[in-house]
Amino acid sequence: IMPLLGPYICGRQYTLADVSLVPIFERMEYARWWTDSIKQKYPLVTKYWESIKQRDGYIASKPDKAMHNKLVKIGMLIDQWKNDFKWFKAYYED
Repeated sequence: IMPLLGPYICGRQYTLADVSLVPIFERMEYARWWTDSIKQKYPLVTKYWESIKQRDGYIASKPDKAMHNKLVKIGMLIDQWKNDFKWFKAYYED
């Protein structure tokens, strides 16, 4: 196994490789796929994503309030489905 060379995909520099992952992680969060079980299973990925969210560029690129609110509502609906349907929760959590 190759040792990590830095906090980012290509080492110490934040590059387009990292930028390309941002939408994936964002959608995972809004759609509730970034679950506690995933975070526990992949602590280095969790640490990576948490560090990305602290970057000024990421903070400045957040969706506008209206879009954010729509995405939050979708997440709440997904949470409700997880509560109402065991199979749905199992799909997300397992």
